[in-house]
Amino acid sequence: MNAGSATGDLWWFVAIMTALGLIWYATGGPSRPEARQGPFIQPPAPIGSGEIYGAGHRPSPSPRTLPSAYQSNGLKEPPLTARSLWYGQVIIDNGSGPYEIQPNQEYITLEANYNNPGPITITGWSLTNGKSRPDAVTIPNGTRLFIGNSANPVTVPITLAPGARLVLTTGQMPNSDPYAINANFLANKCTGYLEALPQYRFTPALRRSCPDPAKEPNVKNLDNECYDFVSRLSSCRAPKIERDVDGYEFIDNVSGLSSNCRAYLLEHFNYNSCVKWHEQVPNFYGDEWRVYLRRSWELWAPNRELITLYDQSGKIVAESAY
Repeated sequence: MNAGSATGDLWWFVAIMTALGLIWYATGGPSRPEARQGPFIQPPAPIGSGEIYGAGHRPSPSPRTLPSAYQSNGLKEPPLTARSLWYGQVIIDNGSGPYEIQPNQEYITLEANYNNPGPITITGWSLTNGKSRPDAVTIPNGTRLFIGNSANPVTVPITLAPGARLVLTTGQMPNSDPYAINANFLANKCTGYLEALPQYRFTPALRRSCPDPAKEPNVKNLDNECYDFVSRLSSCRAPKIERDVDGYEFIDNVSGLSSNCRAYLLEHFNYNSCVKWHEQVPNFYGDEWRVYLRRSWELWAPNRELITLYDQSGKIVAESAY
């Protein structure tokens, strides 16, 4: 290579670098935020991770690998050998455990993570409290469809789909009219009728999401007065039928409704009737089980409590402390 060619190449290089410098300065130069805090690249392994970092880079969110209990209250994770195959797939919520002493109002909840790969059968799993000699309880079977005033003999293992939960009550619901709550059950589109009964107290409250009275089967065949009455009915509410001292009948303080109307109201607007007419509709069943341990004393302490959930093999699924 001769000297003239080398000198020409050098001048071209200088000209290109000068042009790039002018462009950089015109677009902000050293005052640009990226010049001070832009993304950088870690050296490749084994010196670094090879990842991009810096304030100008938004990393992808990390997947959650720990149950919320370990993130929120500083519990030490159990060793790998003590963890269940379902470890972290079910989360314990303390519910009313820290403050309730009445067994029929004391509850905790078990909730399946939304990102679980599929349903989990939890019947046969066990829970312990934090006593020096812990109390242990086992999750029983449940009745998928509760029928009022029935023995509800058919029970199945309780399975939680992703995002579903189980409300575990220490005691049991007191017997009351018109239905004895004598089974563990899966909530459905009609259980709001149970919640609406003033003599019941579900803790936490059941969802009130019953079918719309104005869309009940055969409602359009009613006489005008009855149709108007049904159209004004609140969802999940059974009409109150009374008679005065003279024998006149009032339904929700309304008189003069026909006998056919009265029969229709009794046939459609209560829990069992709702089940009869709507059990086969899509999405009839909800995503919440109600389970009663039927203990006569509280299970969870007001403080310094540790709740541990074990699978059938005695491996830890989740823990919660307060």
